[in-house]
Amino acid sequence: MSPNERPHLHLHRDEGDDDLLTRLLREHYRAPANRDYWNGLEARVLRAIHESEARPFLQFAPWMRWAVAAAAVLAVAAAALEWRARDAEARMAYQAILGTEQPVARVMPSADRPAREMTIHDLVTTY
Repeated sequence: MSPNERPHLHLHRDEGDDDLLTRLLREHYRAPANRDYWNGLEARVLRAIHESEARPFLQFAPWMRWAVAAAAVLAVAAAALEWRARDAEARMAYQAILGTEQPVARVMPSADRPAREMTIHDLVTTY
């Protein structure tokens, strides 16, 4: 065999020795010709479908408690991840705008600083 040649899998021989085997397998796996077989098969399938329609989800009943617990754990985890994502977004926004990670502390108006000036200061530093 040359290096470029691949080995081939032969499922039959060309000499004709497989004719008997092929004929026997075809006879063995041939669909039944009897009409009663097909009517009986149809009746069994329809009966099984009809019986299962009454209780399709009862087979999952033992797992229901675990499924509800898993759904609750997933909901809590999703809420925690959402909260952390919003917190991270807020910190990145403050850092991008102000150059710091925390928002600027608000200063209360005093006698030397009127409320109007404090409002403008809050708007400029917060937003």
